[in-house]
Amino acid sequence: MLTTQHGRKYSNVLQRLAQIYIATDGEILNHPSVPASTASGKLKTASEQAKEIQGILQRLEHIESDPQGVTVSLEDLSIRVLEIERHLKIGRY
Repeated sequence: MLTTQHGRKYSNVLQRLAQIYIATDGEILNHPSVPASTASGKLKTASEQAKEIQGILQRLEHIESDPQGVTVSLEDLSIRVLEIERHLKIGRY
């Protein structure tokens, strides 16, 4: 049995499936993939996932539209890290 191969009790698997079903208002049955969860373990709804993806796409477009700005920011961060290492006498110092 699949559940015993993974070291899980059948009742625990059914309980978790029921929790997912309730948390997604049954949407789990309309999507072939498993919904993403947050750090707290709470399942995200499809609309929450869509908003998150849209935000990531917007940030990516911003980065792609101004690669010079990203380079400058990375250079600034590198300088700051070196200054901190020098102050703490760690890393290269």
